Amino acid sequence: PAVATVLRHLGCQAWVTENADVNGMHEATQAGAEVLFLADDARFVALNVRRGRCVDNDLATADGYVVALEAAAGGLEGRSVLLLGLGHVGRAAARRLLARGADVAVVEQDGDRLSASLEESPALRSVSLEEGLERCGLIFDATPVPDIIDVDDIGPTTVAAVPGLPSGFTARARSALGVGHIHDPLAIGVAVMAARALG
Repeated sequence: PAVATVLRHLGCQAWVTENADVNGMHEATQAGAEVLFLADDARFVALNVRRGRCVDNDLATADGYVVALEAAAGGLEGRSVLLLGLGHVGRAAARRLLARGADVAVVEQDGDRLSASLEESPALRSVSLEEGLERCGLIFDATPVPDIIDVDDIGPTTVAAVPGLPSGFTARARSALGVGHIHDPLAIGVAVMAARALG
């Protein structure tokens, strides 16, 4: 229901099927749906059944939040960005941030994940959370770790894009950031998925 609500807000004709799984896909295509939003425990995709186009939520979410961070910060070229987490969304965000000209410092606790990401993108720099917070005014939080950044860790020009759930920012830090805490658990990724699936 939440995805359909977001899609309707964007002007799409969206509904939730009565059936699940393959029966739901059959129901939707028989009703003339062009794009199916499908999820299981591992993936969330938008599948355009007419054009054979599949859009992954992880990539769409990363791109949407990078664009939001770029807009809120007034550009990323030459700017230092602290990226927290190198899971699916974090790795996609790293590629997009680098492509937009950002200087990207990363915090990742998983050594194998960090090594693989540094090998794939040698321009990334591994830092401690403390070092990154001290050096970077722009933050991309792609972790599921709550309350690791407090109000004393942010400055007056800090902007944070936070697709991770829950936010890594404490309630006090979120309050201090105000609109500089870009966080919506669903709408940004779904909007990008819809635009790409329909485009």
